[in-house]
Amino acid sequence: MTEFVVWREIVWSLYWAYQGTFPDRGSDNIPYTDAYRAGRAGTKLMGGFFIVLWVLMGDLDYMFKRMFLSDYNSKSPCSLCKCNTTDIPWTDPRDGIAQWQLELWTNLAYAMAYPRRHAVLRHVPGVGLNTYIPDVMHCKYLGSDKSFCGSVIKNLIRYILTGSEKGKI
Repeated sequence: MTEFVVWREIVWSLYWAYQGTFPDRGSDNIPYTDAYRAGRAGTKLMGGFFIVLWVLMGDLDYMFKRMFLSDYNSKSPCSLCKCNTTDIPWTDPRDGIAQWQLELWTNLAYAMAYPRRHAVLRHVPGVGLNTYIPDVMHCKYLGSDKSFCGSVIKNLIRYILTGSEKGKI
């Protein structure tokens, strides 16, 4: 029960951060009635900026048990494609020819096939299966965070915030 409440708050927060406006209701879906919060509803949050959940990363065991993605021990171990251990082998490395590459899930196809998927994958705009990056063995390329964050900061400073007070860093 506690995990559900925590995820409800996270999903609610991410939803409104993506909208870039103050919410008109709480995470319990009850509309605000007090003058302060109701008066701010729909106004710009964060000076007109918004947040996009970029990467959803977790180890395979957690993603299977808690996020309801594919079981890596099954005959169809991949959450990102329809590979299996029989007619669409994941061991085929041929780029553009391997059947599993041709069977990659789209967010819509995955949503239709797995309606039970986690709330963060269902209710946060811009988040879907392709946001997921598997952490196969509790490890990742150590330079990936640097590249992700560095490119965002570079774009913000050089292109998005230029000419504004926020861009004068």
